[in-house]
Amino acid sequence: MSYILLHTLLSIDGSLVVLPIHIQRGRLVSILYRVLLCFFVAALFSACSGEDYGRLQSRLEDNKAKWETHSPNEYTFSFSVSCLCQTPRRSILVEGDSVVSAYNEEEKVLESADTLENRLTIDDLFDAVQKVIDRNPSALHVEFNEEFGYPIVISVDYSADVVDDEFAYHVRDFRTGPHVGVQYYLDIASATWELEYYSDYTFNYSLDCLCVPDLQNIDVVIEEGEVVSATDMNSLSLPTDDLLSIPTVNELFIYIQEWIDTEADQLDVTFDQNTGFPLQVQVTADSTMSDGTLNHVLTHFSPDMLISNQNKRSANQQIWLGKSDGTYDYSIEMEVNGEFRRYRVSVVNDVAVSGYYYNDNGKIDIDPNVELPYPTIEDYFQLVQNSVDTNADIVWVNYNEIAGYPESIVIDPDEEEEGDELEYQILSLYGYVYN
Repeated sequence: MSYILLHTLLSIDGSLVVLPIHIQRGRLVSILYRVLLCFFVAALFSACSGEDYGRLQSRLEDNKAKWETHSPNEYTFSFSVSCLCQTPRRSILVEGDSVVSAYNEEEKVLESADTLENRLTIDDLFDAVQKVIDRNPSALHVEFNEEFGYPIVISVDYSADVVDDEFAYHVRDFRTGPHVGVQYYLDIASATWELEYYSDYTFNYSLDCLCVPDLQNIDVVIEEGEVVSATDMNSLSLPTDDLLSIPTVNELFIYIQEWIDTEADQLDVTFDQNTGFPLQVQVTADSTMSDGTLNHVLTHFSPDMLISNQNKRSANQQIWLGKSDGTYDYSIEMEVNGEFRRYRVSVVNDVAVSGYYYNDNGKIDIDPNVELPYPTIEDYFQLVQNSVDTNADIVWVNYNEIAGYPESIVIDPDEEEEGDELEYQILSLYGYVYN
């Protein structure tokens, strides 16, 4: 069955047009989306052309002067580029006239130093707008921040006759002020730390200050995010009251944020890039105070992965049990005879009842209880538990944030023995799971 849809739109010149659209039911949403998108893009890129470039040139110069009035020596911002090849959003730290750090927000990694020279500062964005104006493109749309004057949107279509030569820069999350660099690295370190989910770990801690108790060369044990014990350099246990003076990593993150917010007179922080672990925090909240300087030094960080894996497995299994009714389908990828194969498994009342996979001969039905080593989600939880109980050298599990089931499992019982590794990836879950 087809329909005639009378759709009223505001055209580029401001007049109203009525579009009769003959459309099949299944294509309705798709075509409407494309029509609206085309009008939106046309309106966006019609913002500046021909004689309008003189006015844009004046706006560019006014906003550049506004930016130079503020002239921040250190600032951060994030940007993305929309084009035929979509690029990930990056957070940029600028000191002076140079980019000193770039963080890929999609892959969650700091980029290598040799790529930084290709990253843009705000001054580079102003120069980019000027170069585009000088090329007299078919269309150009620029928006500026009202307070600082920097460009927040730069959309360009160099030629109306060429497809896919359009691109756009989008700038947001601009920051400047005291300790903006520390805030930049703190945000990255906090995200990295949370991603790794370290709830159990040990480290050596020293606090240099004019304060009591004297905390020098203290070995600290953290379990489930709390300080449970600590010993001094003579292997003597610290009194329980003294444990309250030792910060966990999460507490130290909070302290650093408070020192940023209160604009401490001096704040220098170093983080481990791989874990987010704070290696050193030196702070002087008030330089007029003779005893106002604190120097936290943390070394020998070691996550207790077996305890952490136990805690994560237990917590996520509870999430799974609260979400699942025991009946679901899932697809899993695993290595079979040297090649990776994808299976689809049906589970009813927590029992695997059927399964299949595809090869060159088409669909192959299997008995998952016979041909798969762990045919239900509960079986994969048990696999993780068994690996924890037997102190496997590597137990790496990534759990679904909503339903709790293990999306990826990598286990190596003995790193010195080849061929005993296990690797599974649950690709999709189907059925009534999200109660």
